[in-house]
Amino acid sequence: MRSLFVPLTSSLLLVACGGGAPSAEPAPSATGAPVATVEPSAPPAPAPGLPTVLAAHHWRLSDAVTSGGERLAVLFPNPQKPITLHFTDGHLSTTNTCNVMGSTYTLLAERGASEGKLELGQMAQTKRLCVEPGMMEGDAALASHLTGSLSLAVKGGQPPTLTLTTQGGARLSFEGVETPETRYGGPGERVFLEVAPQLVACNHPLIPDHRCLSVREVKYDDQGVKLSTGEPELLYEPIEGFTHEAGVRTVLRLERFKLKNPPADASSIVYVLDMVIESSLEGK
Repeated sequence: MRSLFVPLTSSLLLVACGGGAPSAEPAPSATGAPVATVEPSAPPAPAPGLPTVLAAHHWRLSDAVTSGGERLAVLFPNPQKPITLHFTDGHLSTTNTCNVMGSTYTLLAERGASEGKLELGQMAQTKRLCVEPGMMEGDAALASHLTGSLSLAVKGGQPPTLTLTTQGGARLSFEGVETPETRYGGPGERVFLEVAPQLVACNHPLIPDHRCLSVREVKYDDQGVKLSTGEPELLYEPIEGFTHEAGVRTVLRLERFKLKNPPADASSIVYVLDMVIESSLEGK
């Protein structure tokens, strides 16, 4: 078995603002003349459009430079799998890092709906030891930049871009990729499928000599204890984000989406990989 992923959990970041209410009438001075009162400054307003834009995309790191313009190569240990940020319900998390990192965050508007401040809570991460060259160094460098208060700017386009600027002046640039929820118009249903180590010949009306995934649905309770495993069935459509390896048995956590208007020659169900729960070589 290769790995078992344990998702991070975190509490919400609470921000409280104190201050007494202003009096209805100015207080008199010693001479009897009214003294002007100073209204307490209002706290910065939440950025209205940024949460929606950030949550609608996965953000892949495309460039990173120091305040002097030198490229931060340490943040690109595997160019084929760029570091990716995810913003979900006030929580920031990462993928394509050695360890999954996460933090609560708060967004404050500055100029319009496209710029603001990103206030990060304490960063937590899993404890995996990685042997891939540069991965642990990349984690350490990313954690050192994703801390405290960062300036944030989003620009529309295809793809949209996100720029985070640290207090030290380093700039991290990201490209946005729509989440499956954005592409398919709503949340999916979480399911677990065990994928057999070998593909199976199957009859596809449009693809000669087609080979399908053989899968069994697995059910777990809320504590992650396996309850049951279903009967094998053929999956004619590919799983987005998953590449089958011959001889490797895998258990996948997936999001299952139902298309409202599927093409005439396609399934109305789409499976999107969320996480590989476990994998093992055939016979092990």
